[in-house]
Amino acid sequence: MTLYHFTTLIYLESIEREGITRGEIPITPEELENGVWLSSNKSGGSTGCQGGARRGGDGYIPDKTAARLTVEIPDEDELLKRWPVWAKERRVATSWYKKLDRAGNGGSLTWYVYLGKIPPEWIVKVERLRPATLDESILIKQYREGSIEVRSAQTILR
Repeated sequence: MTLYHFTTLIYLESIEREGITRGEIPITPEELENGVWLSSNKSGGSTGCQGGARRGGDGYIPDKTAARLTVEIPDEDELLKRWPVWAKERRVATSWYKKLDRAGNGGSLTWYVYLGKIPPEWIVKVERLRPATLDESILIKQYREGSIEVRSAQTILR
């Protein structure tokens, strides 16, 4: 199955080297599970990844629309779950589900979660959708050096 993962420029080097090894799936405003968000929609506008890279409080809030990865997941892989079904199984509160859906411009029916690591060989295409800004280039360098923390955009929803 061909799906898309949107990410920030800061993560591209490690993703190309290690695959997509972690992500945040908000079960509640306070509870996160590790997993990879994917979408059947090639456009980042329905993924909840809107916004621009910026510093926020004590860290960097990444622009997760800056890069699109095309991922081929084996059809029989049981770690791939449709978000609407999985959210119901996990008893995600309806009010929280709706808030996430609104943040994704009503795109939740196109969302999937992968509950494992996506190896680099499953990533068949990497597209930088825009060049890094000067500020992002500086932040990417600082991230490599470990001198900044990257905060989740999910904290904005809380």
